[in-house]
Amino acid sequence: MKDKKQILKELDDAIDRADMNDIERGLNSLSVVEPNTIQAEDPGLFSTRVQKMYKEQCIMNKPRRALRISVVAAVIMAMGITVYAASTLNWFSFLSGDKFVTMRTTESMTEDEAKALVETNQNAVIPDDAVMETPEIQELSFDTVQQAEKELDMLLVLPASLPDMVLDNANAQIVGFGEGLETRTCWLNYSDDQGRLFGVTVVREIIQPGTPVTGYTTHDIDDGSLGSYKSKSGIEYTTLTESDDSGEMTAHIAYTMIGEYEYTLVFVGFEEDERQEIIDSADLSVYK
Repeated sequence: MKDKKQILKELDDAIDRADMNDIERGLNSLSVVEPNTIQAEDPGLFSTRVQKMYKEQCIMNKPRRALRISVVAAVIMAMGITVYAASTLNWFSFLSGDKFVTMRTTESMTEDEAKALVETNQNAVIPDDAVMETPEIQELSFDTVQQAEKELDMLLVLPASLPDMVLDNANAQIVGFGEGLETRTCWLNYSDDQGRLFGVTVVREIIQPGTPVTGYTTHDIDDGSLGSYKSKSGIEYTTLTESDDSGEMTAHIAYTMIGEYEYTLVFVGFEEDERQEIIDSADLSVYK
């Protein structure tokens, strides 16, 4: 049996790699050598899990993204979808199989066409010898929300009714795809002394005029959890839950798309009325 020191070393490595399977295996091993020590999800693990929900599932951030997007473009043409040079994003969100999909595109298409595009693209075969264009990726971290806003040049809206919580970390990723597209993502993760966890994820798509863009993100969700919530200001949120493998830790997620921004709130340990009050207090008018 591995000793505690070895398990912790492997756990740290798994966290650095954002490998949730290895993280959970490490936690299980740790619970054997040191029972009853993990009472709630560690803020660092929560941060890793929130970031992984975006980074691992985002088609546009995968190393094989360039060919995937070229396949998307080919499928668009084959389906007869109108292509036009615009920088205005159209947004779609829907279920595809057991995945929740969010799509952003500058093309003119219906939701049915978007669904067909995702299904076709997921089944596309990428040759092993394909030449890939590697996107430029920057990983950043900040001490404060204000610092993140300044260095990322993007607005990070915090709900006004957020309870007294500590900012555990503020991380960001900037991904550049040539001259026409840049995606900026910021993760803000909070915790309190009650063991509750809260996250804000903001994604900004910066598209140069005349650049055609189509990309989508897939998310694992709990069966039957997809729903919606309309805030008091009239913002429509898609709601869903995502649980860990044990089923003991569940994140409630509220997601919306406005202008060039995606905005997501992640809750662990909050009651429904508390979640709704926080969602209602988020003033997203600055994104319109």
